[in-house]
Amino acid sequence: MEQENSHKQSLTRPGFVLPAWLSRFSFIDIILILFPVAMLLQGPFDPDLGWHLKVGQDIWRGIFPYHDIYTWSMPGFAWVDHEWLANALMYQVYHLGGLIGLSIPFIALCFAAYLIAVRTGALMSRHVPQSAPLASMAGWRLCLGLVTIGLIVNNRIIGVRAQIVTLFGFALANYLIWSYLLGERRNAWLLAPLFWVWANTHAGFVVGLLALGMALGLLVLARLMPALRRGFPFVILDLADYARMIRHLALVLGASVLATLVNPYTWRIYAEALRASLDQYARADIAEWMSVNFQQPIGILIGLFVFLFVWWLLWTRKYHSTWHMLLFPVFLYLGMSSVRNTTLLVIFLLPWLYLALSAQGGLRGFLEKNVDQAFGFRRGNWFYYAYNLAFLLIPLALLALTSSLWLATSTDLAALAQRTGYPTRAVEFLRNRGTGQSDVLLNDYNWGGYLIWQLPEYKIYIDGRMASWRGDKHILEEYDRIVDLSPDWLNLIKADRITLTLMPSKSRLSNVLRQTPGFTPIYQDDVATIFQRTP
Repeated sequence: MEQENSHKQSLTRPGFVLPAWLSRFSFIDIILILFPVAMLLQGPFDPDLGWHLKVGQDIWRGIFPYHDIYTWSMPGFAWVDHEWLANALMYQVYHLGGLIGLSIPFIALCFAAYLIAVRTGALMSRHVPQSAPLASMAGWRLCLGLVTIGLIVNNRIIGVRAQIVTLFGFALANYLIWSYLLGERRNAWLLAPLFWVWANTHAGFVVGLLALGMALGLLVLARLMPALRRGFPFVILDLADYARMIRHLALVLGASVLATLVNPYTWRIYAEALRASLDQYARADIAEWMSVNFQQPIGILIGLFVFLFVWWLLWTRKYHSTWHMLLFPVFLYLGMSSVRNTTLLVIFLLPWLYLALSAQGGLRGFLEKNVDQAFGFRRGNWFYYAYNLAFLLIPLALLALTSSLWLATSTDLAALAQRTGYPTRAVEFLRNRGTGQSDVLLNDYNWGGYLIWQLPEYKIYIDGRMASWRGDKHILEEYDRIVDLSPDWLNLIKADRITLTLMPSKSRLSNVLRQTPGFTPIYQDDVATIFQRTP
């Protein structure tokens, strides 16, 4: 009898049951997490990284960057280092954790920027009239999907670089502005400390002030123009609230401007931001500062993203946001006029895209029901797990590829140099040569930051800080005249009394110097060639 009862109990014994918290997830959720992580794992490839670290090291030594001390071409130039705090923090993180430790905060900031941008759309969706927000898990799935799209479009621009601070600051400022307008949190005053930190870490804070100023301007317009008050978000505001909100945002804007002036350079930080943004020569010469070229991968991706988004909105007529429609031309111009600003355009569009997609009935049904049915963690036959695991292999393979490259270039300086084309062996040659104080070095523009970092014995000619520097000479223009072999290139070298040149071996200048009397190659490899000039 005992055996019979035992047999009956085994037949009725429940099978394996997933924990309640895990049962809410699906294979799609894993995929949506793996894709952003895989794209964010990028090595420290920014050519300006070297001078950021060196300046940060000098700040901790008590040498503050009020004037240039790294070049012989413009010594003592009154330099406004609008990233001084970022440089100091970057050096400390690098000192404690190396390049891999330095990468992690930027990965986190970048992911947070895109996630906050999309969550701004989720915040807005809770207040659209006659609309219901997505269920919790469905909303997060849409968020992660849009974060992935944003990272794909901007993948060639993000990385270990101070500009990521501006992405994060811009996304957070937009979120705080919207949370104030929608009445969810009265935290608009958080913008003032945000702008203080932002102004001391990157000059892109000006874009954040522009966004806050435009928010105030749109409120004033909506107060004066009844037609605007019929669109979202103005439709949910009471007319009696406008005067108070306008006054409040005006005070917040004033406090934020004053907060940005609390920096070592005070008002000069605005002059520096204005000079860099309006320097037409630099914008026409530096690839990242140029307008978007639709024949290059970056231009194709951003152009396709914007075109498909606008076409889809026109086709579905799901605008919802009068706010975004009015400001879209401003950020479209910013994004298309400079490759580096395409990230701001994407951050601006992501909330609008979430808002429009969350209103689509078919997508809502798929995210809220069909995902769990087709991809959920549940019992299924072999085919069910086969296709789920097949889908999972795609992001896993991408993650394996990007993580291996990231680990290699973030733990081994030689691997990083090989990947980025830095002249490591030439630098070692010059270090061993040991005559940096007497030599006058002409270097490649993209190697300047690396030389400041790895070869402090030598003063350099130019680096990435100097694109818009103009003193007795316009340094970038003079550099271009030399490397482009303008008619006076040799006279410029002689006038500057240059004794060494460190240039790519396959550059036009190196090829010509091999045939020019008075220039002797003293070092050469497949990356760089060093010529010594005999006056």
